[in-house]
Parts: sequence; C-alpha cells; structure tokens
Amino acid sequence: RQMCIRDRRRVHGIYKMLNRILGRNLGFLRRALWDKVQPAEMDSIITFQEKFKEDKDPQKVSLVRGVYRTNEEKPYLFKCVELAEKRMANSHLDKEYLPVDGEQNFVKAAKRLVFGDDFNTEKVATVQTLSGTGAVNLGLNFLYRFLPPETGYYIPDPSWPLHFSIAKEVGLRNIFTYPYYDNKKVALNFDGIKAKLLTLKPKSVVILHACAHNPTGIDPTPVQWKAIIDIVKEKKLLPFLDMAYQGFATGDFDRDASAVRLFAKEDVEMLVAQSFAKNAGLYGERIGALHFLCKSESVVKPILSQLKVMIRTSYSSNPMHGAKIVAQICENKELFEMWKEELKTVSGRIQEMRVQLSQKLGLLKTPGNWDHIRKQIGMFSYTGLTPSQCQKLIDKHHVYLLNNGRISITGINLKNIDYIAKSIHDVVINPQT
Repeated sequence: RQMCIRDRRRVHGIYKMLNRILGRNLGFLRRALWDKVQPAEMDSIITFQEKFKEDKDPQKVSLVRGVYRTNEEKPYLFKCVELAEKRMANSHLDKEYLPVDGEQNFVKAAKRLVFGDDFNTEKVATVQTLSGTGAVNLGLNFLYRFLPPETGYYIPDPSWPLHFSIAKEVGLRNIFTYPYYDNKKVALNFDGIKAKLLTLKPKSVVILHACAHNPTGIDPTPVQWKAIIDIVKEKKLLPFLDMAYQGFATGDFDRDASAVRLFAKEDVEMLVAQSFAKNAGLYGERIGALHFLCKSESVVKPILSQLKVMIRTSYSSNPMHGAKIVAQICENKELFEMWKEELKTVSGRIQEMRVQLSQKLGLLKTPGNWDHIRKQIGMFSYTGLTPSQCQKLIDKHHVYLLNNGRISITGINLKNIDYIAKSIHDVVINPQT
C-alpha cells in the first residue's frame, strides 16, 4: 500500500514537471482538434432566406433570392431544356469525363452566344466553368497568378457581394471600389464612373456588369458604354465583364451582349464570365464559361494550358449534363428559337411586374417618384428604401428584402403585388410605427 502511494506521488510529480515543461497545463491534449474554428459570417442573402423559411406568417413574401419564379410562385423549367434532355436520354450518352476545358460543342456555342456569329473567335480562349461564380473565381485566380501583386482591382459600388468575397478569397491585395450608383437620383452615377476610371493606373482590372447590373438594375446606355470603352483604351485598363443575365435581361441575346461586343469590336483585351443559371434555368447544373479575348492568337494556347492546370488541380473536370443541354439547344434551330421565345416571355413577366408595382405605388400616392422601378432592368431593383424602412417591411409585413433596398422582381406575382405595394406604402408614410 505504501508503495502504491509512493507510485502515485511519483506520477503526480512527473505530471507537474511535464506541466512546467510543456505549458501551464496539459489541457491541450484534451482540447478538440477544431475548437479554434470560429463560425463564418454568412452571406446576407442566405441569412435572409433562412429567416424567411422560419417565418410562419401566411402572407410572408420573399424578394431576396435571385431565382426566377412563375406567377404561381413555382420554379420554371424551360421547355427547350426539357426537350433537349429527352433527346439526350434517347441517345444513350455515356458518363465519361469531359475534357478538362469542358464539353467542346458547349464551348463553341458559348463563344458564339457571347461574341456573335460573325466574330472571329480564334483570339478567344474559352473554358467551361462551374457557372458564372466559377468563371469569376477562375478568372480572378488567373489574374492573381499572372499579374503583378501591386495590380489594383476595381469593383462597382454597389456590386454582387461575391465579387468582393471571391477577390479576397483568391488572395488579391488591392481591392477597391468605383462609384456606380447615385443614391439621391436613384440612377447611374456616370460622371463618378468616368472620373474614377480616369485616375487608374495602366493594367488595373475593372469589373463591369455586362447587362442587368446586380443589385441596381441600372445599366449604362450604348453612348455611355462607348465613353467607358474610350477611357479603358486610353488608360490601358483590363476589363472583366460579368455576364450573368444574357437573354434574361431583355429577352434578346444580342441586345444583352451589346456591351461585350462593343469592347470586342474595339479590340480591347478582356475577360468575360458567362452563366447559364438564369437564362436557361440551369441553376443546379452549374454551367458557365470563362472567355479571354486576346490581342494575338499566339497567346491563346498558353492561356488555355494554364486554365486547364488550374481546373485540373481544383476539381479535375466540369459537369457534363448541363453543358450538353446548352450545346443541344444551340445546335438545334427549333430548340434555339424556342429558347429565345421563352426568354421573351420570362423577361416580359419581370418587366410587367416592374410596371405594375410602379403604377400601384403611384395610385397609392406613396411619397416619392417610383418610375425608377419601371426603368430599371433585369431580375433586381434598387427601390431607394432606407435600411430602417426595409427592416419595418420585414418585421411588420413579413416582406423580406435586403437592407440596402434591393428586391428580386421575380418574387412579385399577381397574387402578392397589391400586398407588397401597400406594405411599401405603409413603411414610407409611417416611419415611426
């Protein structure tokens, strides 16, 4: 028994000595491996979506999420997509890996859609990507690797939040903004854009929204685009155009690609991120493309080789199904014409909701001018509502929107538009209640 006590004392002495040597205590041995991992700050859109799901109010409305819904509040499956899938099923396609740079028929179709049938795409390096988000990520990763570390990256204020998140995530150091929106006029701050771009150093990267600017729904006019291009050429800037809504904005592929094609016509080197999430309803298929318009054909192969290495070491291969759907639609005249007609219908419904909401606020005599809702374009609208008004819409009326006043027009339909208009009217005229 005495030996047992001595052994315990000896062990306790060793334990104390180890404590002094290794630290104050040996708690680190019992500590969980990941206990230093802190909760990440969630994207505000996801946070609002979760709050909306938890809300039990029967009249609740979500104007947050950037996905199309019908008047019946249902997801829309494009008929051209449905037919393309049936044809693919009957052809018994295999499930082999795609080439690293993507489904080649899709790549060709994506180029034509962006640059037009008459454009010589020999100077364009294109790869399939994981939708538009993947295209932006891959493009910024490429620039991070091959442009000098001191390069400045300029993002419009405001912009799609992931432009900033991705830029930080890939390791870019010099991330700045340029003015885009005039809060007082609820309009494009074109003078601010020009003034800022004229101060930039050569080879600075400027992110631009090709059409249907997210979140404002405000695009430059063709004349303003030409002025922007002139400054880009004069200052030797590198534009990176994000085109998430081609065909979805106006129902016209060519009109929505007009800014990109103006840059191409002026032989401006640029990057273009392209998405088929909105314009084909292929949200979950993750289908997009990244295009580099180069000065010379000689650099296309080296750029492609580097992009393929980056894809290969990230996720090895792109998804097949959605890429083959898009290729099938673009290669078949009947399906392509059907796609164009469907996009006219979809964009037409969005525009009709814009007009009706603007009119209803006018009929209610809601203070302020609401014409900007009608004049803006695409999925989103900057309403001009203040953060406190937005919060009251959520708390009092269960109408969910971002606190910067951005709403997704696709969440408006014939069933809820009167309720939305009356709710907006109430928070504007009753700021204290």
